[in-house]
Amino acid sequence: MIDKVQINQMRLTRRDGRLMWVKRRRRGSRALVFGANLFFRSVGNPVSVVEDSQVWRQQEISSFRLLNGEEFWAFSEDDGSVWLERLPGSDLDTLNEKGRFTVEMFYAAGLEFRRVHGLYSPRFRGPWSHGDPNFGNLIIDESCRVRLIDFETAHFQTLSADDRHADDVAVFLLDLLGGAAEEKLPVMAAAFLAGYNRPAICELALRRLVIPTGFGRLWWGIRTEYAPLEVLRRRLALLRQCMAPTLAATPFHATFADPIAHR
Repeated sequence: MIDKVQINQMRLTRRDGRLMWVKRRRRGSRALVFGANLFFRSVGNPVSVVEDSQVWRQQEISSFRLLNGEEFWAFSEDDGSVWLERLPGSDLDTLNEKGRFTVEMFYAAGLEFRRVHGLYSPRFRGPWSHGDPNFGNLIIDESCRVRLIDFETAHFQTLSADDRHADDVAVFLLDLLGGAAEEKLPVMAAAFLAGYNRPAICELALRRLVIPTGFGRLWWGIRTEYAPLEVLRRRLALLRQCMAPTLAATPFHATFADPIAHR
């Protein structure tokens, strides 16, 4: 039930010739946010969902504009709704279901993580971070341009930039552990890490990729599609092997052709 909870209601509509997602907090959303944040604290997840709806609207819009500039619209209305232009492409979850994963997608995702982690965030008074960059929150268009969406969850402000960035990387890799075909896991992970190309952050992320016990195991279940323990152990071993060149600061990103310009 936890991973099915929807705090916001969404609808797609057209405005002035542009397709827009209209997001609005559901009735009773405060209780849902409280429950979500209580769960996150229980499993040691260093993020929280913004409880105040006005602060949430500001966060959604400011992050969307920060990452996308003026190319796509983002604004709020007096009725409490947030309007975000629909970004071109499909999310990674949908592409995975259709069997359309490619190495270039993961390299491009790594490039985008590196780009957005270099942006300045007034909230953190330093580098920006996402907080929940799972497969469903990454949109990839036909040119292999990756964009991040969904900004209602944010890291604790007390965390360092390195810890926040390592957590973003770990969340993405957890989705990869549970979502990608095992034979494709090493090359997909290597492509992502090559695009990201920050060995120190990757090492911090690797330290987080330890199968927890107790209640924390539930969070890993959500992130990894409830893969059995023996499968997770085997896949983690594969992931550690492909991360070894990164941790040794070997420039193995040179083995990948850059499919897009780093924007």
